[in-house]
Amino acid sequence: MLPSKYPITPQVREAINSIAQEIGSRAADAAYVVYLIYDPSRPDPAETYPSLPLYVGETLNVEARYKDHMQRAMGRGGRMSAIHKEINSIGMRGVLPRMLLLEGCQTRLESVGAENRWAQLLWRRGYKLFNLVTGQCEAVTDQEYRRYQSNRF
Repeated sequence: MLPSKYPITPQVREAINSIAQEIGSRAADAAYVVYLIYDPSRPDPAETYPSLPLYVGETLNVEARYKDHMQRAMGRGGRMSAIHKEINSIGMRGVLPRMLLLEGCQTRLESVGAENRWAQLLWRRGYKLFNLVTGQCEAVTDQEYRRYQSNRF
């Protein structure tokens, strides 16, 4: 069963735009960025990140990507994946997820590699990420990783 849509009040829309603008301004110098979505309502048990890490992604436009994640999580604007269902659940509790920039990159190839590296790092540290891409949600060998990456472009 899909989660319920939660209302986008003017206050929620303003908060989403504010968070998106803030993260966008931090990424101004990078062509691509690797980001972490985290739940500010749950602590990080390892106290490494501001709150509980949920998802690692990469994008050319982090401000637009945050808004896209929120639209999908609210049941508006496309397929709702596992991370969007989790964001919806967070939103139903009256909280908006946040983004942390992990790394800036100059090319898409660099950012895709960095996204996988960060996802593997968090996975190995015991975080349960909502990433679904092969190489990001389970341990892989170097050979498996190279084969997967060659098919991604």
